[in-house]
Amino acid sequence: MKTFEVPIIWEAALQYLSYDLCRVMQNKTQKEYQSPFSNTGNKFKCDAFEVEAYSWSDDEQPFNFKWRDVEISWYKWCGRGMSSNVELTPELAQAMLVDCLNRLQIIDNENDK
Repeated sequence: MKTFEVPIIWEAALQYLSYDLCRVMQNKTQKEYQSPFSNTGNKFKCDAFEVEAYSWSDDEQPFNFKWRDVEISWYKWCGRGMSSNVELTPELAQAMLVDCLNRLQIIDNENDK
């Protein structure tokens, strides 16, 4: 159950992560990438985090974004009606962003090979 509000710093961190994910995936595929942080139906998963766009199915979606034991849900797009399963701090946002961006950098570097 997600009973905690998502602070604005987390929303900002997730928006930046969305931007970088799109950049890396566009480099990889050489096509415009539809962010799963938006209402696109897209999803992405790596060993650091996973993100899945809002689902329109009748099945309950457990989360839209997951990093470690943090699960965040939103309505239609990141930033709207957000809630979390744990209390989110600025320090945790920093750790999440560093961890996820480092993983995207590894994926981007693999694109150069």
